[in-house]
Amino acid sequence: MNRFAEWRHGTLWFGCVVVLSGLLVGVTLLLTGGQTARANPGVIYVDADAAPGGGGTSWSDAYTDLQSALKVAGPGDEIWVAEGVYYPADNADDRTATFKLRAGVALVGGFAGGEKERDQRNWETNVTVLSGDLDRNDTTDAHGVVVDTENIVGANAYHVVTGDGVTETAVLDGFVITAGSADGSGPQNSGGGMFNEDSSPMLSNVVFSGNWASSNGGGMINFRSNPTLANVAFGSNQAADGGALFNGSSSPTLTNVIFSGNHAVSNGGAMANWSSSPTLTDVTFSRNTTESEGGGMIDNYSSSPTLTNVTFSGNQAGSNGGGMVNYDSSSPTLTNVTFSGNRTSSHGGGMYNGEDGSPTLTRVTFTGNQAAWSGGAMYNDNSSPSLDHVTFSDNQAASYGGGMCNSSSNPALTNVTFSGNWALAAGGGILNSSSSPTLTGVIFRANEAGGSGGGMANENSGPTLTSVTFTANQARDGGGMLNLDSSPRLTNVIFSGNRAAGYGGGMANSISSSTLINVTFSGNQATGYGGGMVNSDSNPMLVNAILWGNEAPTDPEIYNLGTSAPDVRHSNIQGGHPGTGNIDANPLFVDPVDASEAPTTDGDYRLTEGSPAVDVGFDDAVVVTTDLDGNPRIVDGTGDGSAVVDMGAYELQIPLLTIIKEGEGAVTSTPGSIDCGSICTGAFLTGSSVTLTATADPGWTFVGWSRDVESTENPLELAIERDTTITATFEEMKVYLPLVLRSG
Repeated sequence: MNRFAEWRHGTLWFGCVVVLSGLLVGVTLLLTGGQTARANPGVIYVDADAAPGGGGTSWSDAYTDLQSALKVAGPGDEIWVAEGVYYPADNADDRTATFKLRAGVALVGGFAGGEKERDQRNWETNVTVLSGDLDRNDTTDAHGVVVDTENIVGANAYHVVTGDGVTETAVLDGFVITAGSADGSGPQNSGGGMFNEDSSPMLSNVVFSGNWASSNGGGMINFRSNPTLANVAFGSNQAADGGALFNGSSSPTLTNVIFSGNHAVSNGGAMANWSSSPTLTDVTFSRNTTESEGGGMIDNYSSSPTLTNVTFSGNQAGSNGGGMVNYDSSSPTLTNVTFSGNRTSSHGGGMYNGEDGSPTLTRVTFTGNQAAWSGGAMYNDNSSPSLDHVTFSDNQAASYGGGMCNSSSNPALTNVTFSGNWALAAGGGILNSSSSPTLTGVIFRANEAGGSGGGMANENSGPTLTSVTFTANQARDGGGMLNLDSSPRLTNVIFSGNRAAGYGGGMANSISSSTLINVTFSGNQATGYGGGMVNSDSNPMLVNAILWGNEAPTDPEIYNLGTSAPDVRHSNIQGGHPGTGNIDANPLFVDPVDASEAPTTDGDYRLTEGSPAVDVGFDDAVVVTTDLDGNPRIVDGTGDGSAVVDMGAYELQIPLLTIIKEGEGAVTSTPGSIDCGSICTGAFLTGSSVTLTATADPGWTFVGWSRDVESTENPLELAIERDTTITATFEEMKVYLPLVLRSG
């Protein structure tokens, strides 16, 4: 008998067995009322190593084929699948074959075979694989998992798993999905691992590895779908857009998800969102790559994902946005997010925002990101992101904006720190080009530019800075700030310990008209001109400013070139300067540092008691009610009842000591500045020592001090550093009468 005849004979014989089995099943159904008895009702068993011919009623009677179990499963059923590799079809030509999820059915992997309870399984140990390798010739690991899409060979399923119109009642839990190859046309070019359309399945404990799509979503594509993913990993998947995951008009929910080592030929190394707003919590993007934009994630077409506790680490883009890209009015919300060690060959090592992509960032950290062109951590192009409590540290740009680069953009920065960032050309911390960002409570510390603007460089820009610190920054020109054809406005700003190898240790202005109100320059150094400030064809206005203790070979405080004619009023300039209300007197800083030590972060440039800069400023220039410390801007610093603003970034504060008395007694102070009644108040200079003594009235006793100070000491010694309120408590003494016993 030839081999073809053997095959035919075997088929015929098997066919007879099928017919006989069908007859037996029919008899069984008649005897049992249509139900096959199961060891665990509601559970269908699948084990690739089970004996052939099982009916799925128990582990000993398990199906060997997962598709057989899916065909008979109904709502409320669970399919328990033992370790092994399962294929959607045995025919290598049937590339449309897929494991299709069913509504109300939970597909559960990770069993060894023999478990009686679902929680006895271990999906990490008992690796259960759903593979698209129909012709069984891919290169895999010991478990049958493709770990690199280059190892896909021959004919594979377009989609390993499909969710079509299912709700959250369809569950996939405890599987590795691998070797999908969506390289067909139409929908068969996307979602190699999983294709979801109009679906919201629940996925838990699932790994997508080595899946590929010629278009979108190598690991998974969601189209008008909102699946829920918990404890899921995407590794080594690849596609044109969205190497691991592509969302189109979808809003999936991801919790505890890892994207690692995925690749996109075009955009979104790990994830691409098109008109989608997924929710991500405790998600990691690590070592994903793209040849174009968005090494970790790209958001486009008004996508607004929400990211909480998310990390972008070591991702890389061939064009823009090593970590994330936001385009076309996409406005994601990021909270507690970290961008670390991401890289781009163009702009935005950590994040790129373009075409009005304006994310909101709260408690976000950018550290160690790099851009081969501009925006080591962030690049904004015609965008206006909002940043609150964000840190930029040790980022680098090979050209402009080591921390941030703004082009025709107006971001809002509040309580943001730029520290240790570097740019080869300009703007070690920030570079602004045709931009007007708003900065409040921002710190520039130890940033560096090889060219100009160690802390900030402005070109044709008008940023607004309020309560901003520039310290220990350095550049060739403009150690703290460079302004070129720009008009920044600065209020309550300090430049200290900055250094320029050329001009303008604190600030360099070229064809610019800066406005500086209550600004302090001290301890800055320039090896050329203008230790504090240099002006070239510029006319800055300075009101209530202090320039003292800066260093340069020529004109250490202010050096003017060309047509420069700064307007200086009510300011303290070492060496003097023409203008109304200007003085030349040591401002008596708390702890000034010699400019020769620059760059340095040392020094305390608050005013001390007796400073000639106290109460001599110009009140009408004050537009901000607090100083650089956030304390009241206008305080009676001399104690003579006048209320005139101080010069410089800090206002000398007169802390109030308030004593509230409870009970009957008196409180006195040494020195005697307390005005006592039921509430005693006194004004003291910061750092003053005060001794309080409590004296109880007759019949009363002193108990102790409470509120801001808890103590029973009397007298009480205090060091006044800030407004302090203390309650002095007196209690009435109790009188005890002897007990008289009487007998009846």
